[in-house]
Amino acid sequence: MRVHGDRLILALALSAAAALAAPVSTAWGDPCAMASMTTYIASGFTCTIDDKTFSNFAYSTSGTDLMPASSVTVNPTTDPILGEGFTFQAPWSLTGFSLTTDSLITFDVTNSGGAATIEDASIALFSGSLILGTGTVTITEGICLGGIPCPGGNTGVANSANVSNQFPLISDQAFTPTGTLHASKDILIDTGILGSVTLTSVTDQFSQIPNGLFSVPAPAPLLLLGSGVFGIWARRRLVTRKRGA
Repeated sequence: MRVHGDRLILALALSAAAALAAPVSTAWGDPCAMASMTTYIASGFTCTIDDKTFSNFAYSTSGTDLMPASSVTVNPTTDPILGEGFTFQAPWSLTGFSLTTDSLITFDVTNSGGAATIEDASIALFSGSLILGTGTVTITEGICLGGIPCPGGNTGVANSANVSNQFPLISDQAFTPTGTLHASKDILIDTGILGSVTLTSVTDQFSQIPNGLFSVPAPAPLLLLGSGVFGIWARRRLVTRKRGA
């Protein structure tokens, strides 16, 4: 029985060592890649950018002129200040009398490690906007803290532009740090009485508490377990040899 016990203890030590050597992954999906909105809204689609997981995408369009999901490109982006997110690109362009097109994009954002560190959302127009006459561009994002049904409450960030060629236009909203949220982005293009509006991209990003404030625990307890179990096995082998001498 002692031999079997020694083997069991050695097996535990080797298992602990193997667990230390194995890479640790917290990602819940494949890396996000540039693709059509039709790819992102597919059932069960999930992807990651750095330490954030994005899922449950949905898209709808309304107005006098519709923008199909197949015409919207989703391009992942990351920035050391603004955080991780997407640039949504589409040929939003209208000229005439009382014309509108509206694109509504919704999705969930989750910290892959589970920590409540996401604390800011921003929307930006970096380029590709031309507004003439009575035209307007209005972008509104609703943030549902904690995900639906908003256990952490609602907040929002809005960005309106009615003057052409003023870039960048950035609006952001800080909120109570959360580990997950539901975001809804509404992009409205309106010519007004008589105007012309062209918009080619909108960037949406989510930043978090600096990594230095919340460090990931090192695997010291697991290392201690492995070395401890191995020590027990070695001690038992030594005692066995002395008894047999």
